[in-house]
Amino acid sequence: MAGVSILARIDDAQVRAGLAKLAGAPKKALAPIGVAIARNTRDRIRAGHGPGGVGWAPLHPYYAPIKRGPGILRASGALMGSISSRVGGDEVRVGTNRIYARVHQFGAVIRPKRAKYLRFRMANGWWYKSKVTIPARPFLGLDHRDEEDIGDILEALLGGR
Repeated sequence: MAGVSILARIDDAQVRAGLAKLAGAPKKALAPIGVAIARNTRDRIRAGHGPGGVGWAPLHPYYAPIKRGPGILRASGALMGSISSRVGGDEVRVGTNRIYARVHQFGAVIRPKRAKYLRFRMANGWWYKSKVTIPARPFLGLDHRDEEDIGDILEALLGGR
């Protein structure tokens, strides 16, 4: 995933104990865990917040009226549609291959490469700026729902259901 991905370390003793009981078959747990986290990530994007329910910075008031798509980070649906999981060895990664995902996850300052100013359209006309700050709108990460899903998956695989 060339865009951005997360790798979470599990420090919860119960979850670690459950994973230890799966000795020899970690992929049995990792694949459904990755699918659940990817689904939850897409749900958070639809809801307009990051892990833990923290809302994202609002759109600039002169950009909001001309923004495409149904919500923040949803102009074309490409970012949300690219969220996937990949199991490798004893880990699962959830992320996206979209090159611009890093900017959305961590924020960035955009500066012109070959001109004095950036030129872009806003609702009130063309703007010329020497730099633009894109606020972080984290969409990757684990929250309470992910932890519950991981616990449910481990419980089901261990025969607790």
